[in-house]
Amino acid sequence: MKILLTNDDGYQSEGLNTLADLLVSAGHEVWICAPSVERSASSHSMTLRGDITITEYAPNRYHCSGTPADCILYASRVGLFGEQPDLVISGINHGYNISTDVLYSGTVAAAREAAINGMKAIAISASKDENGTFAFTQSAHFLLDHLPTLFELLSNTTILSINVPPQPNGKI
Repeated sequence: MKILLTNDDGYQSEGLNTLADLLVSAGHEVWICAPSVERSASSHSMTLRGDITITEYAPNRYHCSGTPADCILYASRVGLFGEQPDLVISGINHGYNISTDVLYSGTVAAAREAAINGMKAIAISASKDENGTFAFTQSAHFLLDHLPTLFELLSNTTILSINVPPQPNGKI
């Protein structure tokens, strides 16, 4: 499966890179277009005035000076990867995106932008435990283990937002 990853925590974030590494090891073709810097709480903002710089830092890996929504727009409409992905995954975010947080979240907004542009999309967020450790590895494994089922639930006009607790049990 061709999977585009993005987030609002930036291209160097642990959650994004944990997920990318696991998806690649499972045989998926992974593309990344994520913000150059953290853009948490950027909601669905887009850069309408000013320049956007997109930098390739590895094959099929780019960081974008814009917002998470900009990352999706440049990856899909400008054809950064030459074709559309089968799935967009935004995350793994540092912290939950629940309740009104979904209105502010750049992570969820990137998934919404993907759906607006006709792509299946998932936003995934992880909470931290009492020691301050995020469940990134467990979240990535959960997503990989359930990817076929989750993919079938999606349409090109809706998103799925997953919030993983600090001590997940791996079940849907």
